[in-house]
Amino acid sequence: MADTTTTTYGLTKPEIGASEDTWGTKLNTNLDTIDNLLDGGAQISPDLTDLEIDGTIVTATPAELNILDGVTATTAELNIIDGVTSTTAELNILDGVTSTATEINLLDGVTATTAELNTLDGITATTAELNVVDGITATVAELNILDGVTSTAAELNVLDGITSTVTELNYTDGVTSAIQTQLGTKLPLAGGTMTGTIAGFTSTGIDDNATSTAITIDASENVGVGTTSPNQGGSGSQHSVLTLKGGGSLGNGVLEVIQNGTSGNNQTLGDIKFFDNTNNNATISAIRDTTTSSGYLTFNTRAPAGSLTETVRMPSTGGITFNGDTAAANALDDYEEGTWTPTLSAAVGSGFQYATQSAYYTKVGNSVQIHGRIVTTSIGTASGSLYIDSLPFLPIGGDGGWAAATVGHAQGLSIAAGVAVASYVRNDSSKMSLHKWSSTVGTTGLSVAEWSANGGVMFSANYTTAS
Repeated sequence: MADTTTTTYGLTKPEIGASEDTWGTKLNTNLDTIDNLLDGGAQISPDLTDLEIDGTIVTATPAELNILDGVTATTAELNIIDGVTSTTAELNILDGVTSTATEINLLDGVTATTAELNTLDGITATTAELNVVDGITATVAELNILDGVTSTAAELNVLDGITSTVTELNYTDGVTSAIQTQLGTKLPLAGGTMTGTIAGFTSTGIDDNATSTAITIDASENVGVGTTSPNQGGSGSQHSVLTLKGGGSLGNGVLEVIQNGTSGNNQTLGDIKFFDNTNNNATISAIRDTTTSSGYLTFNTRAPAGSLTETVRMPSTGGITFNGDTAAANALDDYEEGTWTPTLSAAVGSGFQYATQSAYYTKVGNSVQIHGRIVTTSIGTASGSLYIDSLPFLPIGGDGGWAAATVGHAQGLSIAAGVAVASYVRNDSSKMSLHKWSSTVGTTGLSVAEWSANGGVMFSANYTTAS
């Protein structure tokens, strides 16, 4: 039988019982072949059931060992794993990692725990950006805030030793200028002097954005507008006083009461109400009349155990009405007091000279009350009927213009004993007619011939005028 060879490596198998002289050479050649296969210079593919290295049985499966197929790491680089205590599961985390050797070398010397390294899961920051956070305990969400940060390690080290909480640091979110600069321009809580104008300032209270005092409230709660000394009238300290002082040399203090909106006819525009403590005992009201440019005032008072009732009205057309009367014809629209100069006139001629011309009037509405005295020193060229003239207001026409007058005293007259002097106001005329009256003759006109140079009368009358 001839020699044969092994299937895998072609080792010579000498023929049994033959070629005894060649066995030694053939065995030596086979041993050299095996030695060459095991010296590392050639690739072999042994089919092993068990592998023991340095007394330790390798338990990895061929599939697990095949992971090293194609590894280009040097022995020195692989030796870095020497002493690694990671489990298979932990090493499997590297499955699919695309980092380069340079990038993985960044972990060289890292002392972080697995939990700390896991914090980086999902981080999108660059290596340079991550190197800034060496030793940081922030979460992934918090670290992601740093994505794109260009601060240097020196700039971030400024935070070293800060004890502020996240909430406190978040107060600076959005600050775009130096905080100290801003704080340095603020008025201290303890007070100080503020200069300049606060632009765009608004307030819900009393404030002054001008260069002078706008309003003063003193310790007695008196209020002064336009003055720093309210209660200049000297009302007692138990009173509250509002003082409005005008500006300039002739300025006036003005109190405005303005209705908000558009008012209708007879709608109240504003009130001034007076209380004892809880009860509204009197009110002054301003009310729109029949147009937007007309208005009237009412004064309302409360009788004991009663309610507020209008007692006085000042209509838009003028005058005063009382106790709820709204008729314009009933308005008391005038009151006057004064003096006037009575004269004498005659049917013919003139030339009266006077020693006394004294008279007074009181006009209430359309009612005129007069009284006076007139004494002459000369009657000139006058003759005929005699009149007291120059009444202060012209009487109305018609029957309503006639009014009785009284002569209470007469002097220097050429009349018979038992004859009295009388008078009346003529309608639509500035004159009072003078008459004499006796029980035997009746009433006749007093003539200039019966008035001597030093004649005189005292008179009074009440009549109606249209003025």
